[in-house]
Amino acid sequence: MLALLKSRAVADADAARAAAGRLRGDLAGYITAHRSAAQARAAAGQCAPDTSALDLLAELQRRADERAGELARIADDARARGLSCERAYESGREMMLAAKNK
Repeated sequence: MLALLKSRAVADADAARAAAGRLRGDLAGYITAHRSAAQARAAAGQCAPDTSALDLLAELQRRADERAGELARIADDARARGLSCERAYESGREMMLAAKNK
């Protein structure tokens, strides 16, 4: 049972990492396109390029992604520890009931 839950957690974590990778790629493409457009407008004399909002967005996304990964690892570890504790409790309870019934 624990092995099945652990393998499911690993599979879920792998899927989350893949989704995060796709999101990072999408964001990188978005930032590159908008940065290029801003530089093209600046080269045409329309305005000065200002990419600070894009840089902030990229940094916020990176930090949020890192923290989500940390929290997922903490949650997976807590679940595994909880299941282990439940198994130990059930084992002890069964031993006490068996000793009582002798």
